[in-house]
Amino acid sequence: MSNTTTVVDMRKFVEARDGKAFTTTHQVATAFGKLHNHVLAKVRALDCSDQFLTDNFSSVQFEHRGNTYEAFEMSKDGFMFLVMGFTGAKAAAIKEGYIFAFNEMANRLNLKADVLVGDLVGSVIGSSGEVVLDRVIDQKAAALPAPLRRSFKHTMKSRLRTRFNVQRTALIPAEELANACNFVAAYVFEGEFLPKRDQIQLVGGPQKRYLVSFDSKGDQVVEEVADDACVLSTRQLIKGMVMSPGDIPVSTPDMFEFLMAAVVNLRGRFEYMTRSAGK
Repeated sequence: MSNTTTVVDMRKFVEARDGKAFTTTHQVATAFGKLHNHVLAKVRALDCSDQFLTDNFSSVQFEHRGNTYEAFEMSKDGFMFLVMGFTGAKAAAIKEGYIFAFNEMANRLNLKADVLVGDLVGSVIGSSGEVVLDRVIDQKAAALPAPLRRSFKHTMKSRLRTRFNVQRTALIPAEELANACNFVAAYVFEGEFLPKRDQIQLVGGPQKRYLVSFDSKGDQVVEEVADDACVLSTRQLIKGMVMSPGDIPVSTPDMFEFLMAAVVNLRGRFEYMTRSAGK
């Protein structure tokens, strides 16, 4: 099977300090076209051990226009663990470019490339690589109902052994660790662990965007959304609007309108709470 993915040059996003190569959440957000707040949230929500988090992620601060913001620096191990869930051809090209950039930085630092991926032994992923792989499997399994997770983990290990033609996952070639993690992240639950959903039929023109959801009855609801629309939680929306620099550009008149509406809303809530307390 031929692979036509174009690798993206990520060398400008990998830095070195004290003989170690690293990248940052801000650089990952820029490279993948994501909101920095979203990448920060993904780091904080990683389902990994405290030791792995300590070894591969460091909280740092950076300044922008006189304000100080939080970010994380991460090793190659940390980067690979973080982005394995980013799917799609574009994401794959960026991930491959990033890994190439880390390895090139290792060469410039006169380090072996495998030094940047923990204590991988010889030409196989070994126990350290297996820990990374297990964490990715656990993260993937979290999307399943609890009774199905154990079965999925056993199935996934079996599929990985078959996919890479090894007797144990620890014997997967070291250079295939990223591909093994991608294999797990891209695994489709529907049809095996979850029922298949009927294919959604959309009637619309090219370059259109649609939001597909399911109502309380389980019926599909399809809505066309504007090109500049974002899917955010309430907290993410507010933070994106009011932080400086914000991830969501808001004009000054719109910000004033938002603040006035918020004040009116708060006053209404306060009056309601006062009346309720007096009853």
